[in-house]
Amino acid sequence: MSKIKYRKSMEKFQKMLIPTIYGDVPTFLGVPAARKKGELKGADAAFLGLPSQGAEMLVGREVGVNIMDTMRLRKASIKYGGYLPELDMDVLGQVNLVDCGDVTGFYPLDQVDIEEYFQLAEKRIFEILEAGCIPLTVGAHPYLVAKSICRLGGNLGIIHLDA
Repeated sequence: MSKIKYRKSMEKFQKMLIPTIYGDVPTFLGVPAARKKGELKGADAAFLGLPSQGAEMLVGREVGVNIMDTMRLRKASIKYGGYLPELDMDVLGQVNLVDCGDVTGFYPLDQVDIEEYFQLAEKRIFEILEAGCIPLTVGAHPYLVAKSICRLGGNLGIIHLDA
């Protein structure tokens, strides 16, 4: 009777070959993660999630981007790359993009104080700008970006997509 041979761990096949922000959530388009201010060095642009579902805004209205939306966006982006066939150009070969995660980390905003959220968001956006990067934000607070840009005395341009 022969001995049964068991397969070795599948761990090396199960590991993601792309950077992750947290858990199984990959970075946007699989770009490098920049969790700390120093990791922004050399980047041209930085992706930052500003989820805010459930937050009572100052005007008494709820906003619609939650932590699940930024997770889904990152996961869906893995199907795509930076290549634009109509221009025969790889954008990610021209622009050094990094992913800074979400302002709230892995926690929905209802577990983070709204004042603390605004301070965290403004601080992180300012760090991105101070490093010479263009912030690419997904969320419902374009004025946080504008406020940070104005702090640096820079010119302001916003593309705001809304449903």
